[in-house]
Amino acid sequence: MPGLTICERRQRFLVRLSSMLLLLFLLAIPPTVYTQSNTSQSASIPSLELGKPIERDITGGEVHSYNLTLTVDQYVQFAVDQRGIDLAVWTFDPNGKRISEVDAFRVGEQEGVALLAEVSGAYRIELHTSFPKGPTGRYEIKLTELRPATERDKISYRAGVLIAHAFELERKQTKDDWQKAIQKYEEALPLWHSINDIDWEINTLYQIASAYISLADKQKAFDFANRAVALAESAVKDPNEEKRNSALKLQAWALDTLGRAHYEFDDRKKSVDLYNQSLLIRKQINDRAGTIITLNLLAISYQSMGDPRNALVCLTEIRELLKDTGDRAKESSFLNNICVVYENLAEYAKALEACNQSLSIRRALNDERGTAPVLNSMGNLYGNMSQYESALDSYTQSQAIYEKFGNENGQAIEFNNLGWLYAALGDYEKAIEFYKRSLELFRKLGNQFRQGGTLSNIAAGIMLLWLRPFRIGDYIAVNNMSGRVEETGLFACIIRTYDGARLFAPNSTLWNFALRNETSAPRRMVAVNVTIAGDGDEPARSALEAALGADPAILKQPAPEIFLDSTGAGNATLTCIFWTSSVRFGEAQRMVTTRIREGLKAGGIAPADIQGIVRITPAPADPTRLIDL
Repeated sequence: MPGLTICERRQRFLVRLSSMLLLLFLLAIPPTVYTQSNTSQSASIPSLELGKPIERDITGGEVHSYNLTLTVDQYVQFAVDQRGIDLAVWTFDPNGKRISEVDAFRVGEQEGVALLAEVSGAYRIELHTSFPKGPTGRYEIKLTELRPATERDKISYRAGVLIAHAFELERKQTKDDWQKAIQKYEEALPLWHSINDIDWEINTLYQIASAYISLADKQKAFDFANRAVALAESAVKDPNEEKRNSALKLQAWALDTLGRAHYEFDDRKKSVDLYNQSLLIRKQINDRAGTIITLNLLAISYQSMGDPRNALVCLTEIRELLKDTGDRAKESSFLNNICVVYENLAEYAKALEACNQSLSIRRALNDERGTAPVLNSMGNLYGNMSQYESALDSYTQSQAIYEKFGNENGQAIEFNNLGWLYAALGDYEKAIEFYKRSLELFRKLGNQFRQGGTLSNIAAGIMLLWLRPFRIGDYIAVNNMSGRVEETGLFACIIRTYDGARLFAPNSTLWNFALRNETSAPRRMVAVNVTIAGDGDEPARSALEAALGADPAILKQPAPEIFLDSTGAGNATLTCIFWTSSVRFGEAQRMVTTRIREGLKAGGIAPADIQGIVRITPAPADPTRLIDL
């Protein structure tokens, strides 16, 4: 299967998924979007009043409207508690002009909005379902503050406007927009500091770190992430319980961001350590939504480290946490990740079932943007199953959706995947064309890490063809896969596994991991421990010499060795070392136990006295086990 760097395709996809989740859960405290308006309007719709929350059911596609009458310089905050449905909050000025759209949090959490009125009038608030075909859910909307604006409110408002603009820029996911977003964040930082708003200062620091991760700027990503962690560690010492709990949640987010930096810049073990620290905090403060996010990040790291079993443990815990939340979008993301892990475990039927369920949910929600990463996973899965037409269709659909929504990073990844696919099919001209298109976009985005990944797909093939660490017919083992090489190419090799499956192995995987060639050397060594009852070893030694000497699979030179390895408890253990030709190595391993047992019996050793015959791997540092080939 392909991916950004072919050998990392699965984990790279999971990273894209986790990044999407991070956008949906962008802030560690309820986000406040600051807006203003300047004209007047009234409407025959319900009005919001302080101390009078409104609770209602809402179904996908519906819009609920509310009026809020404000005078000049009034400051108001209101919250929308999302129960079983994801909502977006739109606000309009008294003239009907839309002034904000907030959808930062998901099901089970609150959307928070603040308004600062510059003119008097009736402001309108609309609640839109985030997915037009979503199921029926429930919400509560209530005013939490309504008062004259203080100087602190006005400074907070200015900083909030900058943050809101930064969010809008980040959604475009281009290099220039990420850089512009960072400028907005950095303008907001001294404003938060001036009013001693530590929560938002921490939030802004790790948002900057996250943006630098997207820009592949390692030094600055670590700088801002570490600053966020340090400030959070100070904030959690606050004696006020409410402030302390808020700071703990922020600390978890900062640790997650630092973990993402270590993950992206190739220290996966450190990322696991940081995510586990975050997970302990989230569970301590009963942060269910945050726990899901951190578990997902852990699953991504375990997956990338070649540990799909632990990834599956994390995802299983997520499944339990998702029960009864009604968050269909998050359920789709979970199923997608399950698909990726099962694919890594070669349980393709389970993987395909999970991917199809994930895709069905996205389509039922009419969430076209959300189908792109799922189609990517399906393309990877079909590639591993050798269903190349289906893989091509999935990648092509995913690329078209990324293009439609202006996601150049997603497009670049799919071009890379299409390059891999055409290389696997032997169409190298098309493969080079798609790899070039991938490189062009990664260069435009300034992502040197992913440029290197795409280039490695090409360079690995060239190096393998030049150095030739294996040839057609060799039996090789690398990165948990093994088999006999049937075909070699510029981008991938075809390997026939021991159980007859046909495996397309990307050359970058073969190049980037230690490769063991089982058949390139003319001779192979086999070692066996034989345990015989009694203290005397001579009768057994003689019988073993006769048995090994008579075996046609065992070479006469170098001559077999037999020596006493240990004695004790009424037993003697003899070690036998012999050599066989590479072509008969498998036969020698399979038959050695039977032939030694028969030889011992023929030499007069009673079956009851044969305590054990076990193949062993001699210690590589023991020079008595080595021979000059």
